[in-house]
Amino acid sequence: MAKDVSKYARFDPMFLTDGLFVPTARKGQALYEVGREYDHGEVRFKGVQLTAAHQSVLLAVCARTGRNGLLVRGTKDDTLGDQFTLDLLNDPKAGKRAVEALEAVAEAERKDKAIVECSAYSLLMDAGMETGGKDYKKVADLLSDLATVVLYRRVGKRGAASNLLSFVHDGDKMSIALNWRLAESILGEAQNIQVSLLERHNLQGSVARLLHAWLSAHIRQGFSLMDGQGAKLDTLARHIWGNRPVSDSVKWKRRFELKKAIVEIGQLDGWAASVDERNIARFSRPCFIEKRTPGQQVELKKRADQVSEALADWTTKLKR
Repeated sequence: MAKDVSKYARFDPMFLTDGLFVPTARKGQALYEVGREYDHGEVRFKGVQLTAAHQSVLLAVCARTGRNGLLVRGTKDDTLGDQFTLDLLNDPKAGKRAVEALEAVAEAERKDKAIVECSAYSLLMDAGMETGGKDYKKVADLLSDLATVVLYRRVGKRGAASNLLSFVHDGDKMSIALNWRLAESILGEAQNIQVSLLERHNLQGSVARLLHAWLSAHIRQGFSLMDGQGAKLDTLARHIWGNRPVSDSVKWKRRFELKKAIVEIGQLDGWAASVDERNIARFSRPCFIEKRTPGQQVELKKRADQVSEALADWTTKLKR
């Protein structure tokens, strides 16, 4: 039987703010100065530091919401969407509890929310994760972390805060409610981008996956990053690792990791990626995708191995 894997996730680019998702994080580490000016206002995030694994799960939730989710209308007299609840495992109040758990305030309470019923297995598949027993616990843990993150949005004198998502589950069956920003980008008419999950599954490194998501928000098909001017590796590093201060040696290591990620992305059909001797990275997404020949694939794999070996050698020298 063919696996039911979502092809892409529709996503709000607000959730690609620098530092919200990073390659790895220490247990209990908090977000560090994650915020920016956005769409005539500002946005700030508070909560546990999220990683590439969290982003994979959130994209999986967004993909399932786009396919099977329902928009819960919030009104002045019905702020929690009581006009619709999911019948999850014969519990008609399960969907309502999921929406209530968002704990939205002020204007956010009157915004739309999205709610989806899906299996943990489907999330694991869309997230590109394994499907063993421990992985079911892991996806619940990742969702729990995502639920701790609070988004604050302000435009002018008016602002509101709400949790990123909430969820209830019984075994493999889940009911998930998404923040109003994600709801409107997936099921409404708000600004959104599309992240290819099929492409993401072909990327092995967490840096490559985060960079791919960021690039998907900044390059449309048929165009290139900054009209072909590209971006410095140190600039891309800020988009991937955020604004947390680090030493010069860590900055050097990140440049190597970015070069490896760039080679990975360049191996994807539909992408062209390179980095020059000045550490300027260039990316483009041609409209017409040509399948690479076996010889081209071997050459790209050879380049990826060379970058990996250089990174390993540099790391060994650093430890001496």
